[in-house]
Amino acid sequence: MDKLTGILTKEYMSKLDALSYHMTARLTAGYGGARRAKGKGGSLEFADFRAYADGDDLRRIDWKGYARFDKLFVKLFTEEKQATFNLFLDTSASMAFGEGEKGLYAKTLAASLGYIFLRNTDRVNLFAIDTALSLTRGGLASKARFYELADALEKLPFGRETALTAALSQSREHRLGSGVSFVFSDFFSPDAYEEGALTLARKGQQVTLVCLLTPAEVTPEMDGALRLVDAETRQVRDVRVTSEVLSQYQQALEAHTERLRAFCAKHGFAYIFANTSTHPLETVGAILRGE
Repeated sequence: MDKLTGILTKEYMSKLDALSYHMTARLTAGYGGARRAKGKGGSLEFADFRAYADGDDLRRIDWKGYARFDKLFVKLFTEEKQATFNLFLDTSASMAFGEGEKGLYAKTLAASLGYIFLRNTDRVNLFAIDTALSLTRGGLASKARFYELADALEKLPFGRETALTAALSQSREHRLGSGVSFVFSDFFSPDAYEEGALTLARKGQQVTLVCLLTPAEVTPEMDGALRLVDAETRQVRDVRVTSEVLSQYQQALEAHTERLRAFCAKHGFAYIFANTSTHPLETVGAILRGE
């Protein structure tokens, strides 16, 4: 597999500096930061006025208003909070398909988003998913710690079985903060993914599901008698690939992605389909736009 550090070049990172993420929901909790919250606080962005009350900060009195109305009012400013972004990376064996192409692409997306969030002084947590959930790096909260995130991603191995619902449901045991959860996976999981994704939503998360597939998975070029080996279970199946078999495969794949898209639409989640032949920056832009 190629190295993540070979992708995160100075030129690539400079292009990330031009990107940002706009949260659709106001934050209700968290440390002081750069995200607009539900409430009034101490930022420099004016929000409203209210009548003066004993104990209010005299520096916030609107003296021009007092001169006009002979009444004391104080200025209110938008409260800003630090958002938390949780990156859930599927590290099962199927993500190593295509000589590691899919796994490296997923790592690149996670690293790119992490950089953008850390540059904004938000908090970033990195979780690895296979049959269980593990917190790989937690509480990263400054641009200076980006390379800690990149190093953790670089070292993540692919190779176990998948149980997305079982793993994501374990997020109940973790503090995810107030923010957004991104799940990077092909969503090929025996126990599906729906209940796991809903667990994230119940934790107060905005949820984005990023479905990753390689060109060889989207449009396989196979013919004749083949022995297929499941990357995770090692089960073997002898098949004769014909045009009819390929057509059935395409229908099954389209049903898989449509089911995922419809599930996200039903629950208000963002859904991103990513073919690994697409430049990572283009996919990162789509994720940031939620489309």
